[in-house]
Formats: sequence, C-alpha cells, structure tokens
Amino acid sequence: MRDVTTILLVEDDPADITIARLAFRRASVPNELHVLHTVEQALLYLQRKVPYAAAVRPDVIFVDLGLPGTRGEALLEALRDDPDLADIPVLVLTGSDDEAAIHEAYRLHARCFLTKPVDLTLLLEAMTAMDGFFGELESAPEPS
Repeated sequence: MRDVTTILLVEDDPADITIARLAFRRASVPNELHVLHTVEQALLYLQRKVPYAAAVRPDVIFVDLGLPGTRGEALLEALRDDPDLADIPVLVLTGSDDEAAIHEAYRLHARCFLTKPVDLTLLLEAMTAMDGFFGELESAPEPS
C-alpha cells in the first residue's frame, strides 16, 4: 500500500489550481500534488526529461482539455500510445460539457470526465468527492 498518492495536475488557470490544491488538501487520502501548466511540460515530466529527470511517476493525472497551445487531448493521446504510461488513470477536468469532447476523452482512455462547475464551492465538492477514487488507487497493485 502506498503512503502517499502522487497527483499530477495539468492546469493553466490560477484560480482552478488554487481550488484543486484546497480540494486535495481536504481529501482523506494523503497526497502529493505536482502542478504543470502545459501538455509539453507534462510530457517532459512523465518521460522524466530535463528539467524533470527526478520526477515521481504519478498515481493519477488530472488534465484540463482547454489548455493554451497544445490541448489536453494531445496528452491523453500520448499517454494512451505510450506503453510505459498508458496504465496511469487520467481524469479530465474542463469547463466544457461538449458531448463530442466527452466522447473523445473516453475514446482516448480517460477514466472520468468532470465538467468544472461555475460555482467554486461545487468544484471543491466535486474534487473532494474523488476520495473514493483515491481509495481504489490505494488498493491497486504497484506498476511494474
């Protein structure tokens, strides 16, 4: 069993990052949050390339689809296509509830699609409700 769940959050909005930090602090599972702002940074981190050579493999990734530059779907696709990373659960957090985007995220192997509520309290509640998901991670076997 892991002592700490390592979370990678790929998000560019400072307000959403602040809310996510609060929500993860309130989570019942001890966690370590790493925040990156672009798909390019996330890929360097996940592939442990400079400047992230000592990066810890995340247990779960939260990604916003509406990132500037390369969109979050590109990260989902890269993870799906990389056998060393394909088993990391990815949860999509986005401001859109576009049905095509939801289907595309699941096609690219996202485990969950959460539309960010406009109300900040609701976003905190939605992210804190992920405690059950973290519990599943606690009982999952270590990656090989």
